[in-house]
Amino acid sequence: MNLDTLAYFLAKSSVELVRVAVLVVAILCTFYPLSSPRTDFNTYFNVCYAAALMATGVPIMFSTSLDPKTAQLATVIFILIVNMMAGNQPTLAQIDKMGKVPAFISRMSYARWLDEALFVNEVALYSDAWKMRESHTRH
Repeated sequence: MNLDTLAYFLAKSSVELVRVAVLVVAILCTFYPLSSPRTDFNTYFNVCYAAALMATGVPIMFSTSLDPKTAQLATVIFILIVNMMAGNQPTLAQIDKMGKVPAFISRMSYARWLDEALFVNEVALYSDAWKMRESHTRH
């Protein structure tokens, strides 16, 4: 088909908004009660929805600009690399020691920012007994 690439990308992305929201709610409806996080459901949804949009947006971009087989391969490689560079293993400190390219990939990884956002939202709700205060630390 001879369609405008930008129009196709925008239409496909617009349709994905609702589908991704339903998918995130379905996943969170099973994960959230089992994990019992301190963070409220809306915060979890917002963070996970943003990450899911990123995880679907890039493959849509690949599908509009590459042939189908290449787009599938590029999507798999993209998802693999950004998840490997999220900072879980190897850690962010180890990734920074690998050089500028891995550090850049890590900083651009939606998976890294998903992990950090969920962690920060969770830790912010800990009681003060679990938080380290500067007045109690050694200098």
